[in-house]
Amino acid sequence: MTVRTLPSYYSPTGFQKLTVSSSSVGLTIPVAPQCRAVIFTVESNQIRMRVDGSAVTATDGILLYVGDVVEVLNVDMINNCRLIAVGSDATIQIHYFGGGV
Repeated sequence: MTVRTLPSYYSPTGFQKLTVSSSSVGLTIPVAPQCRAVIFTVESNQIRMRVDGSAVTATDGILLYVGDVVEVLNVDMINNCRLIAVGSDATIQIHYFGGGV
């Protein structure tokens, strides 16, 4: 597995362990400073993700598997991020980052 780190001008601003179930859910984004990057891992069960503002369903969206590491480095995509479980509830662990430009 490759581990990538963000540039040094990003500072951690929050952490969340999120249960993703059969209803679409968004991220709980820290308010200040502005969240500019998110890294999360899929810990259990498959999920789907959309970052374009459209509805995610159990059959529409990017399919993510246990062990996948996702980086979202765009403010609009972070705000629009929606997740849903494909079958059983899933758990993801999220780090939020602020700072930068």
